[in-house]
Amino acid sequence: MSATVYVQDSLAQRGKESWRLSYHCVDEMGRGDRLYETIKGCKTKHEAELAAKRLLAAKTASEMSTARSQCPSLRDLYLELMSRLWKTRSIEESSYKDAINASGRLSLLGEMKVDEILERDVVSYVADLVHDGYMPKTISMQLKIVKRTLRFAVKEGWCSRNVAEDVKAPPAGKTRPRCLNERERLRLLAVTSALDGPVAVAIRILLSTGARRGEVCALTWNDIDFENETLYIGSAIASGLGDSWYVKLPKSSAGERTLPLEPGLAEVLLRRREEMRRRCAAAGVSFDGALYVIGDVDGSFMKPSVLGRRFVDIVRAANIADGKCTLHWLRHTFATSLLSSGVDVRTVAGWLGHADPGFTLRVYVDLDQDAMKRSVSVVSRITSLPDGYASSVGLPEPKASVSRPSFEECDKRDSHAAAEVVKVLLPCCTGCEHADKIAVLLEAAAKTTR
Repeated sequence: MSATVYVQDSLAQRGKESWRLSYHCVDEMGRGDRLYETIKGCKTKHEAELAAKRLLAAKTASEMSTARSQCPSLRDLYLELMSRLWKTRSIEESSYKDAINASGRLSLLGEMKVDEILERDVVSYVADLVHDGYMPKTISMQLKIVKRTLRFAVKEGWCSRNVAEDVKAPPAGKTRPRCLNERERLRLLAVTSALDGPVAVAIRILLSTGARRGEVCALTWNDIDFENETLYIGSAIASGLGDSWYVKLPKSSAGERTLPLEPGLAEVLLRRREEMRRRCAAAGVSFDGALYVIGDVDGSFMKPSVLGRRFVDIVRAANIADGKCTLHWLRHTFATSLLSSGVDVRTVAGWLGHADPGFTLRVYVDLDQDAMKRSVSVVSRITSLPDGYASSVGLPEPKASVSRPSFEECDKRDSHAAAEVVKVLLPCCTGCEHADKIAVLLEAAAKTTR
């Protein structure tokens, strides 16, 4: 909102009770052209000055009133912001579509003009979302939309401050990614091994790479290098405006990746390629590397939503995970299987296309109680003295009878480290009651390092 203000330049008498006012306006575009008004009925300059101030104040108030009546609602301003970002290609088309959908969840708050919204209105909106059963993640996302839009409103001059800045979303508990257990995974592999067609191939790719469904739908035969046994992921099929779909590039360089081609998957893909070659020959078209792996011979790709529905049909028919499994479960299954098998987090992040391995760690690594129990032996080892160590340094052996490694098995570097620690302690204890004991320890430690 541009705040237009009228400023006086000069005031000159033109008749007995007539005065000429010169002024200009100042708005977001800067200083405007000089304007003129005639003020009548003022006998003195003082009276004319007062009349000029009242006139300019009335003009300024009128401009402000007009601007306020044009103040946009929260929803309209949010959509304007996202539209600007979309037009400049600062966001993907799919993100713009998501923004349009999210604007529908702004409910009554979205209808309010941004300069009328108070902090209590935002708090009430968050409370309504909680009452309506929305997940904490969704509530947090909607609150971020409100805050972002009001920051934009302040920048544009529609309001003076962001009243939502201090409003907090309810804490989101850690949600464990849904994935298939060992029995369900094996059952799915058995079922898809008995099936032909693109959906079975897509399932095998997902289980063997941890790719996203849109990335699998965007794979072409040019992305498969059977000679070097690699699979390249550099694009994805995404939902656009309306019912459209388009090919989009990864959000980050980490999303563009070349993965090892697992031998079992290579066999599946070779069979799929031969099948497509036969279909191309039957259709009278040449096989091209630009064809989509799970697409059709006419060059079209399978929509991720269609792949998702067909996958759900399979898991329901096979009663896998009570028929509630989605394609994204396979990505989670792949990641958790690698991590539980001891593959390091950075490598798993590389498979998944995560730019930050810390994100992989936060999402997929959970406390394994069996692993916690196994780690107790490590804790026991690092908190136990080797047999004979205490007497070797002039101290009595511990009274507790516990199983400990022999002193001979202790790494000699530990003795060197102990000696260094004692050397540091000795100057600090000079003159204190423990000085003699520290000196004995130092001498004993020196013997063990010779």
